[in-house]
Amino acid sequence: DYDEELTAGGRQDIVQWDVQLVKDNERVLDIGTVPAARPLADVALERANRLATAFADLCGVEAKLAELPVAADAATDGEDEPPRPRRRVERDALPPPETAASERER
Repeated sequence: DYDEELTAGGRQDIVQWDVQLVKDNERVLDIGTVPAARPLADVALERANRLATAFADLCGVEAKLAELPVAADAATDGEDEPPRPRRRVERDALPPPETAASERER
């Protein structure tokens, strides 16, 4: 889900790498999942690839390792990225909190 976007167009804050076993009969079994914050996606990918490699060695097969996708906007480093839309939250007007000094004056 590295390339998935939010409905507002921004990128997801959390990424997830899935390790799967594909059997000879094309059945897919989930082995593990490695979630991480987007800035740590490369570290999580390394962990997922190590898990896949260890499991493949255990089974005596070759692992197909994943690579970190290069986003189209990575070349601009987000300089031209539009600002995220802000939501206005309506709140009831509350009186200012009373302080200890104002309570003593009473």
